[in-house]
Amino acid sequence: MFASRMLASILILAYSRGRFASEEIEEACRNEEDFRYLCSSEAPEARVFRRFRRMHAKSLIEALGNLSVEGAITDVSVAMERARRCLDLAVAADSLALDF
Repeated sequence: MFASRMLASILILAYSRGRFASEEIEEACRNEEDFRYLCSSEAPEARVFRRFRRMHAKSLIEALGNLSVEGAITDVSVAMERARRCLDLAVAADSLALDF
């Protein structure tokens, strides 16, 4: 079992860097130092990320939106729309990957 805070941190980092496919995020957790640090070198499987995203979509959108507001985007509605788009892209990337 992985901590929710850790999974959220990994997904927010990945989405903020334009990585949306859960398999790609799993691979980053195995091979990239910053992701390995967040997961303490115990990479969650892609299915864990997918399930977590489904269960916590609203919280992930809020966190991504808040990060955008603190960063370059000052309009809250624009930031939240961008965050929703990130999750939509993640769902689409995973759906496409599962089709093959």
